[in-house]
Amino acid sequence: MAYKYAKDLVTIKSKQTFSIEPHFFVAQSRNEESPLPIVGSTSRFRATIINESREPVTVRWSTSEVNAIAEDFAIARAVAKELEFKGPAKSAVPENANSLAYTKKFMFGSLKGLSPAEAFLQGTTMDEMQKQYEFIKSNLEKYPKNKELLQAIQEAGILFQKGEIKPCAAPTPTAKDMVVFESSMKPLVRNENGDGTCPVYQSQIVVHPTDKFPVEVVLTNFDAPVIKNTDGRLNVIAKEKKNEKKNSMRMSFADFGFVIKEMQDYISYFKMLNCKSCYADSDACDKENRLAAQQSAS
Repeated sequence: MAYKYAKDLVTIKSKQTFSIEPHFFVAQSRNEESPLPIVGSTSRFRATIINESREPVTVRWSTSEVNAIAEDFAIARAVAKELEFKGPAKSAVPENANSLAYTKKFMFGSLKGLSPAEAFLQGTTMDEMQKQYEFIKSNLEKYPKNKELLQAIQEAGILFQKGEIKPCAAPTPTAKDMVVFESSMKPLVRNENGDGTCPVYQSQIVVHPTDKFPVEVVLTNFDAPVIKNTDGRLNVIAKEKKNEKKNSMRMSFADFGFVIKEMQDYISYFKMLNCKSCYADSDACDKENRLAAQQSAS
């Protein structure tokens, strides 16, 4: 008996199964498309997640979508790696970091842009700070908003004399989830269900940077009515959807990186195997068009 899964390009298994199956067609002039792209416009990778109950959900990715996924996945992986190298945020923020000594800034003079605490850290002496205080106080009636700055200088002076002025460490960037890919709702109008609805699929890939299995693939199938607009675009009536199924699977960077690499390699191999016939098809079309142009001109 032949191998059952011979069309699978790559498979990742845990309690669930994620697989990629290519369905590619050669670009041909007889199908009213340019042969030079080599990969036919209807070519797709079929991505499937089979959950623990052995229920599959399948979506389709075009070659352009695969390239977009690869680019954003590489960025997300690099960001996650940077967070890993930096490690968790260190507790180096002073106890008084929220006081006016740290938060109120000078808006003028040589200390402009600094808080009194920051000014002390950069070498400002108590005498120099006292002169700043006296100058601001003498103009307080003219600039009453500087009253808080006077208080900030006083608080900073007390902390400085106690030896409690310390730099505020820059916090480690927060590890926000990154959406690497999110498709629109894609209807399969050729597979109309007979009840006024069509199968629709949607997919999302999210990276959770600091998790053990950071890559989450979410695949969704449902049935919904589809309206064809006057400009040819298809409008899915999502509010009337039914029979929704959603499977998600988590995997490592290494596993999903392997998935991406296999898909991109397959595109390259497909092009190499079919480039000769496609170039010949292109040349034949070009010659035929030139001949037709000459005949119509004569």
